[in-house]
Amino acid sequence: CIQVVGAFPASGCWVPVDSPEVDAVIRSLVAGKLSTDPVPPGLITLDTIKQVLQMVAPAEIHAYGKIARARPRHPPEPTSGEPIVDELTRLLRSFPFFPPIIIDGELMKFGNDKVQLRLDVTGKLLCRSARGDMMVAEYLHLYGPVEYPSVESLALHQEPWQTTEV
Repeated sequence: CIQVVGAFPASGCWVPVDSPEVDAVIRSLVAGKLSTDPVPPGLITLDTIKQVLQMVAPAEIHAYGKIARARPRHPPEPTSGEPIVDELTRLLRSFPFFPPIIIDGELMKFGNDKVQLRLDVTGKLLCRSARGDMMVAEYLHLYGPVEYPSVESLALHQEPWQTTEV
């Protein structure tokens, strides 16, 4: 876990997952598991890198599309007093900056999609939209690139503390 997290800037800035630093760490991890021989070309793909990041350090690494970052330290706790808004704010901190999301009660406008939000009994944030019912994190991973295709490239230039406002 420390080796993987060390491949990312401590500042929490987003970097491409296929950057030389991240690629070198992933290759050494995969090579260590397979054998002492170098990893053959073509074995490490973008999907492999993302899978390794999520398996090795899911709590420490934020991955989105083709970019990732080390989790910024000690963000302030949201204090709106509304459980759904606070949980959405916490969740959005693990994603690149999206244009402002409008929320009214339990309704979120995300791009061209209207999404109904709710907390389940365990406190997980769920949503319902024309695209189906799912966890909000899954929804953002699946439909963020559709609604906001430029977010990945913009994230490479954003400040680590810049997060989406709810």
